[in-house]
Amino acid sequence: MPQHIRECCTIIRKDMMTLFTVSLLLVCICRVQSTSQEAPARRLLKATSIQIAPFLMVTGNDKDKNKTIKGFIVDLLEEVEKIINASFEIVLVKDGKWGSINAEGNWTGMIGEVKSGHVDVAAAPLTVTSKRLLHVDMSHPFITYGLKIVIKKPNFRDSWNDIFLVLQPFSSESWFLIFLACGVTGTTLGIIGRFSPFEWTNTAVVQVSKDKRESFNWQNSFWYIITTFMWQGYRHFPRSYSGRILSIFWWTFALFTLILYMAFTVAHLRYKSDMKTGLPFLTFDEMSLQKGVTYGTLKSSSTLKYFQNSDRETEQRIYKNMLDFRDNMVTSVSQGLKKVRSSNGRYAFIMEGSLAEYSVSRYPCDLMSVGDDIYKHSYSFVTDKGSPLSSELNHAITKLKEMGIIERINSKWKLGECFKKINQEYFIDGRAYYDKIQENASYSSLGVRLIGGPLILLLIGIVVSGAVLAAEIFFAKSEMKRGSISTEDGHQLHHIYSYLSIYLSIYLSICR
Repeated sequence: MPQHIRECCTIIRKDMMTLFTVSLLLVCICRVQSTSQEAPARRLLKATSIQIAPFLMVTGNDKDKNKTIKGFIVDLLEEVEKIINASFEIVLVKDGKWGSINAEGNWTGMIGEVKSGHVDVAAAPLTVTSKRLLHVDMSHPFITYGLKIVIKKPNFRDSWNDIFLVLQPFSSESWFLIFLACGVTGTTLGIIGRFSPFEWTNTAVVQVSKDKRESFNWQNSFWYIITTFMWQGYRHFPRSYSGRILSIFWWTFALFTLILYMAFTVAHLRYKSDMKTGLPFLTFDEMSLQKGVTYGTLKSSSTLKYFQNSDRETEQRIYKNMLDFRDNMVTSVSQGLKKVRSSNGRYAFIMEGSLAEYSVSRYPCDLMSVGDDIYKHSYSFVTDKGSPLSSELNHAITKLKEMGIIERINSKWKLGECFKKINQEYFIDGRAYYDKIQENASYSSLGVRLIGGPLILLLIGIVVSGAVLAAEIFFAKSEMKRGSISTEDGHQLHHIYSYLSIYLSIYLSICR
């Protein structure tokens, strides 16, 4: 190959290598710039919190390598991190307080650490109040609860009221009417058995046995009513149309009555009134009116301030009673729950609903929560006044609510061992939470108004059977005059008319 051609090829190869190297460098630079624009470095934010179940729980200590932090707040911050592209370092508040203004006019607790700039956010179940909003920014609420009353769970199995549980489905008036219906129906059937020409008692001797003839006398008529009411049947059935009509209406009455009895018995076993009477109260108003159980709440808490500032009569009574027994005020939730357990049912602790739900669902399952959700309030994160982080938290919380993530996290942490045992326990003693029991719940005994329908139906049957009995007697008398009835049956009818004449004479003499 000529020399000049070789030189040209060498120059071209060098140029191509240079071009390839430059192109590769440009691609790498663009890639780095693109990556840096797509995923900016995560910020590290410091969040102060307080140890309170189920929101934040710490196991181990700082020297322990196995130290773990878990709870509702931890899971919520992990979801917030994904949205605002930040990482949270959780530290416990140094003074162990939530946040209030001290005598020097400075904020203490978690709010104080936010105000001083030591942390970026207070991530805890901090209640939104107008006083706090004047000094700090509070995010959109991530959860809302009302107040609850935690009391010692009574031992329902020891109640002596269970002895008469079988009588509770019906009121005393209803039981009286049922027994009266049995008496009137038995008497009517006895009259039919005695005076109906077509009943077993008045049939010729040659046609029936003694057993059948006596099946509907006075005493056996009442026995027939009792056995059929209990669905036990009877050895014979009425022979006359009047007796059969009365039996049909009686069976219908017995069927409806037993259905109502069984339905209300099941209702009493499930929501029996002994559950309510075994409790000292179910609502805040009932608690404020009774004197047998004392109660208290956390010192210097928003709950106490609510009762102090409320203008409602119930809340004012509660606040006055708490002031009268200042020893019932506690400094922590755990101290309040311990006091409830050791008081043998003589002390109740007022606390926020979320903590109440969690506390009563934990072993040893000896507490329960009642109350009608007064003072509904919200929990929010706290940032310093004017902090740009506040708007980011608002956006994240709103998005997590829309996605249902906050509700899922809440359900994960609020249920405990006692709730998991409910379906495996005795259905009365196993209940740990009674929010669904209302003062006006329809678990009371069955009144006269509800049993009135079957009673009216039975009364119609008695009237109809009486009319048919009169028709039977009139028909038999007509047949006897025509000679269509046998001699022995005729003697039986003569006895019937003789008895009717005697009873009619006695009745007329009494009326005079």
